[in-house]
Amino acid sequence: MEKLRLATGKEYDLVPNGIRSITKGLAIEIVKPEGETLEDVQATFKNPEATKIMKTLNDEVTLRIDEGYTKPGSRIMLDTNAAIGVKVTENEDGTATSETQHAAVVSLEMYKETIEEKVEANRADIDYLLMMEG
Repeated sequence: MEKLRLATGKEYDLVPNGIRSITKGLAIEIVKPEGETLEDVQATFKNPEATKIMKTLNDEVTLRIDEGYTKPGSRIMLDTNAAIGVKVTENEDGTATSETQHAAVVSLEMYKETIEEKVEANRADIDYLLMMEG
């Protein structure tokens, strides 16, 4: 199973094709870790230090690196019973049985901060500093 490793070292299991490029961003689908809530996952992805570098790994081999996606989209969803794969078991008589595997899956989108947003944040900081001097 592929993993998504954040800059902080935190890892999430990705569903098959769990990270893909979309218009101006990334669509990410991860298996929700046991004991974490949707809000916990959301808080992690809202931390720009965690998401500034995201690596997709398979058996510790880096498959892709996405940098600069520090802005979460406005929606995060939890599917508590998503199909994430099929487990095939070979029987002694030569036949095989398959069983669909399910998990709680979190879907979210990440974007790069636009220049306009950075300029706006800088303006707010400058305005604040000017106000403090007065």
